[in-house]
Amino acid sequence: MPICSLDAFPLLVTDASSVGALAGIMGRDGWMAYHSEGGATSKTFFASVQHLLRETGLCIGDLQGFIFCEGPGSTMGIRINCMAVRTWVWLNADQPPVYAYKSLEAMALIQWDRLGHPFAIFSDLRAGQWNAIRVDSQGRSSSVQVVTSKDLENWPDTRYHLRQRLYSPAAPPGSRSQSYDIEPLHSPEDFSGLIRRVETPKPFQTTAITFKKWAPQRHR
Repeated sequence: MPICSLDAFPLLVTDASSVGALAGIMGRDGWMAYHSEGGATSKTFFASVQHLLRETGLCIGDLQGFIFCEGPGSTMGIRINCMAVRTWVWLNADQPPVYAYKSLEAMALIQWDRLGHPFAIFSDLRAGQWNAIRVDSQGRSSSVQVVTSKDLENWPDTRYHLRQRLYSPAAPPGSRSQSYDIEPLHSPEDFSGLIRRVETPKPFQTTAITFKKWAPQRHR
């Protein structure tokens, strides 16, 4: 992904892809404040943002842009995040820029800095299927894709699983549980290779959502 230059600060970073909420205010030299909180996203998301604003003495109108996690992850949490960012931009007459990043790509960057050898990261999708990303010996990441148990035969032995839902399906075979946190991405440069500018915040999904059509029937 091309480098995306950030030149206006402070920026609000929000991530509701997993259970709870992660949020921070990024300044030119790194985090000005950071807060993480577990629990229902509908309760913790806005409380986390309010906590940051109180800590820094800023208001929403002072923010020069927004960075948010588009997924994959908790559908409800990501939709709440998108709705909030759209509202904040609409309320600001200057129309500050919005940037999106993917949860698995963020975690892949963090893990590569720690490991330095090939690995894979998985997150919840449905029973027997996961969203996944693999990192090679040069630190290059694949795109986010859907994999099944059968597909895992040719994936790296070092595997991590991110639990992104309250009721998580079984983890991939041979994987280790990994907590999700973006605080290690502590500078604008860390985000510059992950983000892309978007016009309208929308959730990222690896599979299309389908709904079963309801056929009305008379009670007998």
